[in-house]
Formats: sequence, C-alpha cells, structure tokens
Amino acid sequence: MNNCDVLLINCPITFEFHLNVLGDQRYWPPLGLMYLAAMLERKNVKVKIIDPAIEKMVLSEIIQTIDSAKPTVVGLSSLTSSLRTCVQIAKAIRARYGHSIKICIGGSHISADPDFYNRFQLFDVAITGEAEITFTDVAVRFLQGEKIFGIIKGETIKQLDEIPFPARHLVNLEKYQCFLEKEMGIITSRGCPFKCNFCSRPAVSKRYRMRSSDNIVDEMEIWYRKGWKNFYFLDDILTMNRKHVMNLCDEIIHRGLNVKWGSNTRADCVDGELVKKMAAAGCRAMLYGVESGNTRIRNEVIGKGVSEKKILEAIRITNKNNIVSGMFLMMGFPTEGKKELKDTIKFASKADPSVIGVHLTKPMPGAKIYYQAIKEGVIPDNTIDLYAQGEMGEGFVENWPVYIPKGMTKKKLEQYKKIAILLFYFRPRWLFKNAGRYMKNKNLFWFDFNKAISIFLRGQSRESMS
Repeated sequence: MNNCDVLLINCPITFEFHLNVLGDQRYWPPLGLMYLAAMLERKNVKVKIIDPAIEKMVLSEIIQTIDSAKPTVVGLSSLTSSLRTCVQIAKAIRARYGHSIKICIGGSHISADPDFYNRFQLFDVAITGEAEITFTDVAVRFLQGEKIFGIIKGETIKQLDEIPFPARHLVNLEKYQCFLEKEMGIITSRGCPFKCNFCSRPAVSKRYRMRSSDNIVDEMEIWYRKGWKNFYFLDDILTMNRKHVMNLCDEIIHRGLNVKWGSNTRADCVDGELVKKMAAAGCRAMLYGVESGNTRIRNEVIGKGVSEKKILEAIRITNKNNIVSGMFLMMGFPTEGKKELKDTIKFASKADPSVIGVHLTKPMPGAKIYYQAIKEGVIPDNTIDLYAQGEMGEGFVENWPVYIPKGMTKKKLEQYKKIAILLFYFRPRWLFKNAGRYMKNKNLFWFDFNKAISIFLRGQSRESMS
C-alpha cells in the first residue's frame, strides 16, 4: 500500500474468522467510510481504506499495512459489535507508534456511548454523530501539526446533496458478496425521529433529511452504466416522506433505468398508490419493521405505534404489486411471556409476507431497553467494557447478552424463535407461493435452502446477528 495521510479502518466484528456468524459485513462495503474518504479527497487529502473482514486480515497484517502506508491519522469506525477489535487495533498502534500516529474513533457506538473515550484512553479524538464534516476538519488540522484531543460532536449535514458520492474506488468491490448480484447499496436519506425502545439509531442522528431525486439517480446511473442493475436503499425508513419516494420513482422511470431495488420501511408509511408507483419504478423487495405480533408489546412496550390493521394492509398491497414483502420480528421484550410470543408466531402466518426474519432482542447502548436491562439486572452495567476487553469471549453473536423477560430463559426464547421460523416457512401456502421464484433463480433456492438448514440445526443463519 502506498503512503497516505489518513488510513480508515472498518473494524471487523472479530479476528476469529472461523466463527460461524459474522453478520453482513462481507456483503456491503463500508459506506460510512467511503463517504468520509470522499470528503477527505475533496480536500486533497491522500486517504486509504482497509476492511479487515473482507480481506480476513488479522491484527499483525493491519499493523504491517500501517507500516507500509505510513499514515499521520488512523480513523477507526466501530459498531458496538466491533468494539473488541477496535480496542485491539488501537492498543497495537499505540504499542508500536506511541503518539506519533493520531487515532480517531467514530461510528455508531461512540455516538451512543461517548464516555467510552474516557474509559479506554487509547484515542486522540472521538467524533460522535455524523463525521464527514468534522472528521475532515480534524484530519486536516492534524496534518497541519495541531494537537487536538477530546470528544467532538459531529456537525450534522443539512443538505445531503452537498456530500460527494462515496469513494467506492478505494475498496475492492469484487470481494464483497453484493458484487455477485451486482447490487449497489445507496442511502437516500438520513435520520429517524421515532423512538423504538430497542433501537440505538437516534443516538447517531434524529433529524430526518433527504437527498434530491436527481442526486440519488445520478449516483444510480453511474453504476447502471457499468452494469449494476440492482440497488438496495439502506435507509432506516425509505418511505418516511411520501413525496420524496414518489419523486425518486418518477426520476428512475423518466431516465429509463431498468433496475430492481429494495429497501426497509414502516407499515404506516406506505399506501396503495405509493407501492404501485414503487413497483413501476423497479421495486422488488420491501421489508417492514413489525417487531411483535402482539399489539401491547409492539405499541406500549416497544413504542412502535403501528396498528395490526396497518401492518396487514401494507403486506397485502406489497404482495398485490408482486413485490417481495418481508417482516422483521423480535423476541425478548419486557413483560413478554408465552402468550405474546405465540401471538408473534401466529401473526407471521396471518400477515403472510414473502419472508420473515426473527431475532432475539440484544440490548444495545443508546437504546432505552439497554438502560432498562441494566436497571433490572438483566445485564451487568459494565457489559460494554467487558466485551471490549475480551472478557466475555470472542464474537458478538456468541457473547453479547439478550434481553430475557421474567419467567423466561434464553433457551426458551431460542426455541420460540426456531418454531416461528419453521412454522412459517414450512407452510404449504408459502412453499407453493414461492415455487416460481425458486424455479427462476436456482441460486436463490440454494441460498435459502442452506440458510434453512442452518436455522434448523443452529437456530440462526450465518448472516443473522441475533
């Protein structure tokens, strides 16, 4: 690797690459770091990105890369799940280079838990929230020889069109699984104003902002001309603003892009006319965050605020427009018992989406349920530090605690999760309805078949993080 001013590292979940579950970090390249890199390049800063998970780089190889690149600044991007390796990398840099290399930490964890900077005194600077503007400024000042320390709140970007497109040329796209399907991940908006008790997203950014339809489709068209015909909008809630999505669909249609795309949203943020327009513009998959089939758990405990009627209607109109409909479901919430878990299992079949994902609730820093779990003694108050220090063992999925309601056990929750998946997917109605999809796409059949075997034997797929 040639010399660079700034080296950005996407901290992997673990260096133990033999572990069974590694999440989707090998599917998508690190979009956040590519945005940072694009901003740095705009300032004529020489920047490189390394993604150890996709390269299967162990710690010693990362240090060798730093030896070769000779950066002045190293930026570590870390989720909560990758804190363990973040600490390992920072310690290794300090041990070898002292303070001659400036280390910055960013990402969703430090935004939810800024005091991590004080508890683990390994970093020169911690940037919370959105980092494009602030990290670029800090990096330039470091390169000019300034001494900067502390926790800095990232400046929220008001006009998303002003950000350059992600610097995808700095990663080897061919190594990611998305390359096989020529599927490009794109963000059309940022922020989420909702306050679901399991979600730590608001800790990063609550303010909802959108890119213009021209700006989004300009980015799509660049890759469309290179042969990428599939896209996934990685927004938290794509259809939060109805006009935004209608304009996006109109622009895709106007430019004649023959694309297929999918995204995520809430059931109360779609209607028949909107979904019909989305289908006309190439939408082929829409996944809904439903969480629970029990109304009390969903709305009073989780704070979702979506009626059963809205969910059933959203799935119905999605199916009607030949769009693959998906439901995210979760198990393990305060006051949840056998009745509520059975309601979720029954609701999956009643709604009849194309696919479901069932996850056990992991209390994450920044989410209300995390602090409730500590207060109730469900998880220790030093869970973060124990995990980051490796005292809980290697691997996030294997070691991060789940929320276990009173009267329940983790084993029992896992059983209900397994039952929910098996009862949903082994229904004759589901098998008959999806036979056509599998006949057209044998790769999809084998992918889902292997996933089903994994779920049956282990209770979860390789991609699942909970």
